[in-house]
Amino acid sequence: MIARAGMVAVALMVGSIAAALAQDRIHLHTNETEIGEALRDGGLVIDDPLAVFAAVLKNLPERVRVYPTENYFYFRFTQNGLGYLGNIRLAAADRDQGKVNFAYNESPTDWNSNPKNRFVVLGAGQGVTVEKAGPLHYRVSHAGKTVNFVLNDLSAVKPPPETMRADEKFLGPIFDESGIRFFLVFNTRLKLFHFARFDVAIMRAYLGIIAAPLYCTRTASRLVRTYTDRHGLKDLVKELTGTDLSKQQQTSDWGAAEISDAQREYAASDVRHLHRLKEQLDIRLDRENRTELAEACFEFIPARALLDLAGWAEVDIFAHDA
Repeated sequence: MIARAGMVAVALMVGSIAAALAQDRIHLHTNETEIGEALRDGGLVIDDPLAVFAAVLKNLPERVRVYPTENYFYFRFTQNGLGYLGNIRLAAADRDQGKVNFAYNESPTDWNSNPKNRFVVLGAGQGVTVEKAGPLHYRVSHAGKTVNFVLNDLSAVKPPPETMRADEKFLGPIFDESGIRFFLVFNTRLKLFHFARFDVAIMRAYLGIIAAPLYCTRTASRLVRTYTDRHGLKDLVKELTGTDLSKQQQTSDWGAAEISDAQREYAASDVRHLHRLKEQLDIRLDRENRTELAEACFEFIPARALLDLAGWAEVDIFAHDA
């Protein structure tokens, strides 16, 4: 009993020491180390991507995990007082073909904000082998060194149900180099516009997004109000809802540092009636048997907007030129 108690006491003491040591395990960076690394000459021929790749691979452990969804493994190093950033990428289109992407450049600074980027695709021709060892597991070998790259498996990752709205569709998880996990969702709610072609092009040009699915009241009006050429919002609202819209602020100074309350009200009123317009236009589209045609037009509007941005705003590329 005494011996057993002593063994238990020793085990508890060892466990306590191990726990304490685990708590003290931090990655300590000192100024002395940083200066030493900055002044060290690693002997690299920095303009030789294969030599730099060999050096990076040599200094990696035998097994690494690739967190970003795009399968970039990021690294950095210092050579002759200059910092460098780079990545090894096992791109989905290349890795099963025995190829790996490798890129690096000097760290951007105030005096060199756009440093020269060096990029190369490496494979058997350069003495680099990429072998699939299992699902999301690849072995990369060169000059006698092999590193196992384990890609991040996010197949089972789903957003918490309470974070998703009824009009959102989950497309997949995103994990970037910051270590923050994002959820990529698509808003399936119908977006209403008047002259969507213009608005979609503006959002694409300045926000980098495509608004869809969409409904354009101006396009619908052209399909059913064939008895007039007046398809502006003011005329459409007047006819279908009986409301007079003021367009006084349309020609006011929208480039001012701060817009006025009247301008804000005008901007709001420009979209306030779109739901009622849609209801009335849908009735007419159904009556004229043009609902499917209208839907096809709405689906094409993003492509029409992209053509506008690409330089074909005034040209009908589908026309047969004489």
